[in-house]
Amino acid sequence: MIKPTHIRRRVARPSKAQGTTLIEVLVAALLLAIGLLSMAGIQASAVRLTKEAEFKSTAVEISSAFGEYLKANVGGVQSYNVNSGAFVMDPDAQDIPGNCDGAGAACTPAQIAAEDLARTQELARTRLPSGQIVSAVVLGAPGQSDSVDFWVMWLPPESRSGEANVDDQITSRCPPNYDTAGMDVQCQYFRIVP
Repeated sequence: MIKPTHIRRRVARPSKAQGTTLIEVLVAALLLAIGLLSMAGIQASAVRLTKEAEFKSTAVEISSAFGEYLKANVGGVQSYNVNSGAFVMDPDAQDIPGNCDGAGAACTPAQIAAEDLARTQELARTRLPSGQIVSAVVLGAPGQSDSVDFWVMWLPPESRSGEANVDDQITSRCPPNYDTAGMDVQCQYFRIVP
């Protein structure tokens, strides 16, 4: 009789995986996409905040120039009031009289103040988007100097679409009773004592 021989069958054993599965690759791609989108958002915020800081720095420069004008014309401080009452999207260029420049020019303190205000308004208009100024003289108590409340205002480029996105914290720094026409006007306030 013939003895049956047992045929050994080789059973497939799971081997240690050497590669990655499709699910692992998809999860890695998803995590990479989320990371890249987050970085793009951070970059956009950084650009916006840098531009905002540039506008605020420009407002400080404009107020500094205005303060120098005030110091040079102490007798005319009372004439440094300017307020159009409402924000204008694209203000017109200022006509600067220019007849008070140079030595020997005979101008009154009020004429010098009018020229200084026109120069400051033009500086704001050319250096900031829709840049404008408002100033109000604050009379000092007896024995104290008068001062000037001074605002530099502008409309950020992202707000020019006309969509109102008014931030009450920002507009609260605008002049009291000033009409911003529902626009997201940025205001920087200064008190200047000549």
